[in-house]
Amino acid sequence: MVFDWGGNILSKLEFGSSYLFPGTNWYPDEFVINNITPKNGFLRLSAINGIGTDPDSFKWSQYGHHGNGVFYLLTNNTVPRVLNSGSFQVTVFATLNYGYAIVYANTTNNSSPSDPLSAQLTAKAGIYAILLSYNQTSTSRQTILYEMTSPNLTFSTLFCSVDYVFIGHTCIISAQQSISIPANATITYYPNLTTTTLVSTTTTAAVPILNTPVNITIVDNTVPPNITQKSFDIKIRFLSTGSVISLNPIFNVTSNMIKIRTLPLGGYTYISQQPNGQIINFTFDIYNEVDQLYTNWTFPQFPIISNIFGAFDVLQNNTILVALNGSITTWSFYAIDLPKLAPQIDNGYGNLQIYSTYPSRNASDLPLNTDTINITFYNPISLSDGSLTIYQTINITKIPRLLINSRTCDAIKCIPSGTFLNLKVLTSTFNDPGGQYSIEIDNNFVKSSDYNEPILGIDPNIWNFQTNNSIPRNQKRTGDVRGKLRLTPSGTFYFLSLNDSGKNEFFTGLINELLVIIPTEQGRLDSSRLHQNDPSSTDKLLISLIVYKMKNGDKKNATAIQNDLDQLIKNRDVTGISLFGNKTSLLDKEYGFQPSTSILEFFQLHQLKIILLVVGIFLFLILFIVAKIKSPKSQNFAILQIGITLFRITTVSIFTFTDAKTVPNLYIPSVIFLITPIGLNLLIAFLIIFFGEKGFQEWFGHYGRIATSFALLSGANIDVFLILKSYLMELELFNAPLSENALKAIFWGSCADTLLQDIPQFIIQIFYLLSSVEYEIIPLFALVASGLSVLSNILSKILFIKFKKYSPYLTSHYDHHVVESSPDDQKSNTDFDDDDDSYT
Repeated sequence: MVFDWGGNILSKLEFGSSYLFPGTNWYPDEFVINNITPKNGFLRLSAINGIGTDPDSFKWSQYGHHGNGVFYLLTNNTVPRVLNSGSFQVTVFATLNYGYAIVYANTTNNSSPSDPLSAQLTAKAGIYAILLSYNQTSTSRQTILYEMTSPNLTFSTLFCSVDYVFIGHTCIISAQQSISIPANATITYYPNLTTTTLVSTTTTAAVPILNTPVNITIVDNTVPPNITQKSFDIKIRFLSTGSVISLNPIFNVTSNMIKIRTLPLGGYTYISQQPNGQIINFTFDIYNEVDQLYTNWTFPQFPIISNIFGAFDVLQNNTILVALNGSITTWSFYAIDLPKLAPQIDNGYGNLQIYSTYPSRNASDLPLNTDTINITFYNPISLSDGSLTIYQTINITKIPRLLINSRTCDAIKCIPSGTFLNLKVLTSTFNDPGGQYSIEIDNNFVKSSDYNEPILGIDPNIWNFQTNNSIPRNQKRTGDVRGKLRLTPSGTFYFLSLNDSGKNEFFTGLINELLVIIPTEQGRLDSSRLHQNDPSSTDKLLISLIVYKMKNGDKKNATAIQNDLDQLIKNRDVTGISLFGNKTSLLDKEYGFQPSTSILEFFQLHQLKIILLVVGIFLFLILFIVAKIKSPKSQNFAILQIGITLFRITTVSIFTFTDAKTVPNLYIPSVIFLITPIGLNLLIAFLIIFFGEKGFQEWFGHYGRIATSFALLSGANIDVFLILKSYLMELELFNAPLSENALKAIFWGSCADTLLQDIPQFIIQIFYLLSSVEYEIIPLFALVASGLSVLSNILSKILFIKFKKYSPYLTSHYDHHVVESSPDDQKSNTDFDDDDDSYT
């Protein structure tokens, strides 16, 4: 069960039934070991009931961690038939490659002197390892670490851990052997050892280890004279592949020890725990790396009186922590700093493999925007599979600034060279004057080049330093920077699912996260809360962001913040954008932070489109002037009317089916107010054609194709149909005899067109302008065209009502038709009197 300090249960794990030995006796024989990287979870090893009175199996289970205290089962399996009742030791520890190792001793105990010699010579006792990688689904084959063919051997103590001084892992085993000798005899002991030894970096082999004879000191005088126990220890160093790199028998240990621990800064200690009523007396013997008892050190308190459980631990700072004997209301710990016994110099990194770093520990003047860090090791290294994380501490909160993974880092950013490792970092990483930074390194970030074996990393709160606290004096003050960010498809889906209040909270939360991640002062960032679909990728939203200009006391100008933010977002997978923020993790790294274009940049960007528009305007003006000169009495303004209509219908149509989609709730109204008037205008135009009077029908017989083309064009603006009676250039093509009813239909159709198309489209353009994050040239053209159309239509209607004789909605003044009209037709064309200011 996992619970927090408030007593809230975070998760529960069912480990299964307890082991009972024998029958119904509870026998909680189990280990729970954290992964070398605790966030990866832990492994549990427990005995399970087998057939008969003794267990014959162990079960191992790997558990993962979801975060927030929630654990789950990754995988499990069993280790079959490793127990031999009467002589068995087992331990578990985490390996540097993120896996686990189950190490066990399986021994014989043939104490009868009548055992056949052949049985004694073939009897085996040894230390074996089962190496499990992270999330492995089945049990690996055992690896031989140590074997002896000597009979009657037992192991009393077994401890294994990471090798803090050299490479790989270390096990220390205490062993006893019962032998039968005559009383008062002197024996010479030849340990007969076999192990899996590293022959090269790729080859292993089982080879004997030869040792010189050693006189054994009898350390247990309680056994019968004819049965002698000789004791010795063995220290094994091996790699995560199972290859043994050294095996050292230790024969001069005289401590009556119970437990063994390796020390982070070299050496190991034998810990004796002697019960004395309700307390336990602790004593320590410390040995150096060449297995010699270390005497050049005064133990601060001897013995230590611990609590009844004898609880203790060895911390990574080379301190032993012992729980002292307290009362029912008090408890305390006794911390003992141990000597440093490693042959290497401890440089304070908690890792004896590291010689130096840049920046150094506790540095206070790292230059701003430094783009390189480096580490020097004692031995050659290469990149492996781990992470280096740079943090900045802001108001006691650790903010991840940059993550470097050695497996995915390219040869430009991560450059190992012998014992030297150079790492490129983003210039935005160390961008805060006087910022407090720290670097943490995972185990297995690098590995030994000689042994291809993972190397320890650097724990939190060890590699700390500070940037230079001076603010650059040569910063150029810049104005506000208005720009835009883009959400990922998942971020867009999430944002659009929010109500208005939720969207406002999203912007507030996003700004607060960015203030910390960049970092910059409160009040330097804001947003208009506007959003729109990206025209180039409609499944992604653009949102606005404003960086306000630098004020007195601020550390960075707006341009520097803009550049840092853009770099952080474009590298979001390895920066605080995704490692720290919730809302910032929804920002699109392909887009970054793009400032809005200035007016000059806008015109430079759309220079070609603007030139084409200007050329088009001049062409229509030239046509108008030429027509005016050649035929002053013609309705030449129809040329300009066609130009405005073509400009408006083209830009509005493009806007409707492209840009209107980018702003919520604009697309459907835009389509409605575009299609409906077009349909109405086409209906009016073709009704005029189909139901025209005789004179028009005769004219249509000559110019039907042209008339149909202009009828179709009049769908954009019904006034375009009037060009057929404008008598442009005094061409009969433009001298259609439209009836009074046809002209009235065009007039009222034009009014309806203004109300149903021009004005609504103009309002939509204004709304788009006020609601858009990114403004393009087509919406600008559409806004101008709609505005001109509204203005010209309204003013022309007012003027034509005031001065009717100039109105194109009255019958034509031109009598030079290509066909002769009947008297009735001629009458219909002369109903308007120049001296009469009313429609007949």
